[in-house]
Amino acid sequence: MRYLGSVAVQGGLPLRLLVEARGGIGQVLGRVLQLAGSRATQPDLLTWVDSLQGLLPRTYRQSTIFALLADVAWSILDLKEKARLTSGANAVRQLDQAIPNWRDRFPLPIDDTQVRGLIEQLVRDVAAVRVERQTICLPVARRIESEANHGWMLQSRLDLPETLAAAPLASLFGIAPEELPRMAELTLTVAGHEQSTALRRLAGSDSYRVERRPWGVSDRLAGEEHVLRLRAANGRLWSATAAKGDAFEADLPWIFSVEDGVFLRQGSGSVPVREAWLLLPAGWSVDPQANSEATAQGQCLDRNVWRIRGQVHAQKTSEFSYRIRTGQANAGEDILVWQGERYWLDFQIPSVAFKGRPKLVEAGESGARHPVNGEPQFSAQVGPVTTRYPATGTIQHSSRLLLLPQGATLTLDCCDSRSGTIRLENWQAMHARVLAPDVHADLRRNSQAVLLHLAMRPGARTPEKVDIEVTWPQATAKLRVPFPAKGVRAFDGDGRELKPNDLLAAHRLTGVRLHVLAGDHNIGLDFSLGKYKRVHKLRPAPGALSLEIRLQDYATDIQHLLSSDDKPDAQVRVTVRPSGATSFPLCLARYAAKLDKNDTEISLDNVAVLSPEAISHLPVMALRLERPGDEAIRLEPQTSQGVATGVWEFAPATREPGSWLIYPGEEAALPFRPTLWTVKGEIHTDSPLARAIGSADQAAREAALDQAIQVMASNFLAPCWLELDRLAVQIGHLPLTTLDVWRRLARSPQGMAALALRFASLPAGFLDRVDQELPFAWETVPASAWRQAMGYLDRQCQESFGDVAGAAVFAIHLDARIKDLSASHGALAYLLGIASAPFLPSARQQARVLAHTGKQCAQQLFAGADSLSMKLRQRHANEQWPVDFNPILNGARRQANVARMLHPDALGYQDGAINLPLLLAVQAATNQTSDWFAHPENIHVLRTHRSFDPEWFDEAYNLTIARCLADGLFTV
Repeated sequence: MRYLGSVAVQGGLPLRLLVEARGGIGQVLGRVLQLAGSRATQPDLLTWVDSLQGLLPRTYRQSTIFALLADVAWSILDLKEKARLTSGANAVRQLDQAIPNWRDRFPLPIDDTQVRGLIEQLVRDVAAVRVERQTICLPVARRIESEANHGWMLQSRLDLPETLAAAPLASLFGIAPEELPRMAELTLTVAGHEQSTALRRLAGSDSYRVERRPWGVSDRLAGEEHVLRLRAANGRLWSATAAKGDAFEADLPWIFSVEDGVFLRQGSGSVPVREAWLLLPAGWSVDPQANSEATAQGQCLDRNVWRIRGQVHAQKTSEFSYRIRTGQANAGEDILVWQGERYWLDFQIPSVAFKGRPKLVEAGESGARHPVNGEPQFSAQVGPVTTRYPATGTIQHSSRLLLLPQGATLTLDCCDSRSGTIRLENWQAMHARVLAPDVHADLRRNSQAVLLHLAMRPGARTPEKVDIEVTWPQATAKLRVPFPAKGVRAFDGDGRELKPNDLLAAHRLTGVRLHVLAGDHNIGLDFSLGKYKRVHKLRPAPGALSLEIRLQDYATDIQHLLSSDDKPDAQVRVTVRPSGATSFPLCLARYAAKLDKNDTEISLDNVAVLSPEAISHLPVMALRLERPGDEAIRLEPQTSQGVATGVWEFAPATREPGSWLIYPGEEAALPFRPTLWTVKGEIHTDSPLARAIGSADQAAREAALDQAIQVMASNFLAPCWLELDRLAVQIGHLPLTTLDVWRRLARSPQGMAALALRFASLPAGFLDRVDQELPFAWETVPASAWRQAMGYLDRQCQESFGDVAGAAVFAIHLDARIKDLSASHGALAYLLGIASAPFLPSARQQARVLAHTGKQCAQQLFAGADSLSMKLRQRHANEQWPVDFNPILNGARRQANVARMLHPDALGYQDGAINLPLLLAVQAATNQTSDWFAHPENIHVLRTHRSFDPEWFDEAYNLTIARCLADGLFTV
């Protein structure tokens, strides 16, 4: 990494900006260190740097720079921990005393002056991080920071915790905790800019594991409303304004602390800090009172920045004046917010709408809300309004809202695929019109409603959404609604409308969506491949105008079905079935096109799917598999009279002997099927993995791969791991079935445990794909394989980082991997905890408790009407149960140590779904899962039973692991 640092410096990495912690590089490092605190893994740091790449200059948006910056952050955290640094002051001197050779560990070859500035600034960032117990759920933090050019930047961030309790999450969205989904996507939306993360309920807990991301925006976006949305896979969607995420009002003063730049309030009021930054629109006057000060400090977002102390009056006109007082110890941190029935349509101007008149309340740090004294003034009773509080005197708060009557509704009536009606019931509006030139609108009114009948003009394409303008006597509002077309509409990630039976690549589903108007509350979604099928019933959110089905939310189902068929051209059929409308099918395959191979060239089998220009830019890459890590070769497209023909020259006679994989680059617009081109000749390599991959005979190749994997599983520093890591980086974007090495890894429990736990920098999300794209389930890895892998990880850390540092790295990394695996696969929580007991003191203590409480787990599972198994039977009383596992179960009942862990009664068709997690847990505890690896076709049976009721599967597996521990079937 130090060599990489030298290369980056020579290539122009601006160390001066790094040192000053200014500019994009400083922002990235500072934000990553704040997020990490003192506990993070290197893969975490790399993921966070990558997600913040938008802050970097374009020339630095490269994987090598990301790796370098992640290593800078890791080195700072490591040095800070070892030298016990608590502030940036004299950091270099303390490092010299504690770790004399620390310069050799730092990844950048820079002199002491530069190091001092860099270390002190970045250590100051990380030392300032404190673990604080948040009293409100997911608050937004805003601040202003000075820039090198004497300007200012407004920033906002929302720090995601590692875990999130269900009760405050449900309270935030105004729903009961039992309504929360098991898995969900949490999205922060700011003026159309979205940042998302995944939530997964932890097994046996009322909390969620959060995939931490460095959420935040800057400049004008930071002052916009920050909206949180929680989306379940079945279509349910909940929205709420984030705590402290209300929009900054254009006609109010904004006040920040001078000490740390943190936002304090907007409007009139007192603040506890001695000095404050006051941001005012241009043209406003500032009048400091007696013994007070106000000095100009530049501009931020077209506002003048003032440094104030004491009592200051800010004035736009004589009618609009504001009074700010600093140094008021009794000033609270309450902010004024609106509370009422928010109408969550896509309103554009104003962006905030309520049904009925909302209340203005004070929201405190504890989350408690109290009505303000007196009433705010509204400029009108209905429609777009401006507000001020109090009604007279110095203004503390003002805003722009859309007020609608309590009974206001908006509904969509569909006629056909090109026409329909928008009904505004009880809006008390005068007029409405459509802001789309290709849409003909016929306006009708009655005593209760305004109706807009829309029809597309001949030849025009039906839009996905339309903007409409609604008028009241005093003002006009604008909102965006779905076009009221009948049936299902589908769009790809670029907004191109899809036709029924269109073929898409299954690993390129981001942005692919299907729309069904939400008036239909009986919507089915089916995925099928051959005899296998997954069926979902979707539930539009109450009041929603349409249901959006995002295929990426069902990626696991799709990949599981594809993994049941080894044929490269296997297709999953997706069908949306709305009641009263025609079904809409799409086809999903691993690849969207094939390559044909002749003597010296390759060509696309269907050139018509891309334009000649797109073909000319299609990245067709060639990589020699015996030399992973070598830079892939981009093949040149052939042309005819300057037009790309869809043919590329490979010229095998000019290539080195070996197995050449020809594949689409990561950003390829058309993900075609990779093809292998073997160039004959003698291959020179010392790598057993490379020799195995390059073997032409399939049986010999699989045997050699199995042997290489066996060696790698017991030595995490084996050179073959570096080759595998390079393959994951270079061609990890391809389906994992592309290479036999991934298939053979999935047949080795020791190899999979090693892949999951080894200290490495696999691409983000790579491990999540393994049990989706391959016939493998993490629950089949036995306890012995996990414990062995943990021992080998300990050895890897000791040899890589030394005894002291290695122990710290091992504990942090293992804890993080266990949490990530348990969050994604809840059934592993107890098994991994017990397996890690010899290595982690906290796990050892928990395992002892589990060994004691495990004796009562049988009652939780089977005893009485409130048992978990009885609740399972009641939940699915009227459903069809999966039965494919029942024949396997019959043989297992003949094993004494297994039978006593199963349900004591024979339950007929319910036997398989109830007992599969119990049997699998016993097998994992007693190292008897080999049949699952020898017969991967049974993995689909396992997946079908797990998807029937994931909560039962995870809880029953965990409790059975606890029973096995209590009964001595395996030990801590």
